[in-house]
Amino acid sequence: KEEMLQLLLRDESAVVRENALRMAEDYLVQSNQLWTEVQHRMSDGNDRVRMQAALSISTLPVDFLKAHEEELTETFAKDAGL
Repeated sequence: KEEMLQLLLRDESAVVRENALRMAEDYLVQSNQLWTEVQHRMSDGNDRVRMQAALSISTLPVDFLKAHEEELTETFAKDAGL
């Protein structure tokens, strides 16, 4: 399932990527590869995919987010052009 989600997160269709983000939410804490893919979607060329990536990240437990705070800050700063 994880491999399929990784492929879907890289699909050429923005609609597929957006829905794959929703499907991946339950697996992000356990899978470093899916977590990395979701972070990459924060820089996606499609607005809806970027928004869904942010929403999917917001579903994660606070302790997980705190453990990855530096990565997230770096991703957000890069996307903001800082």
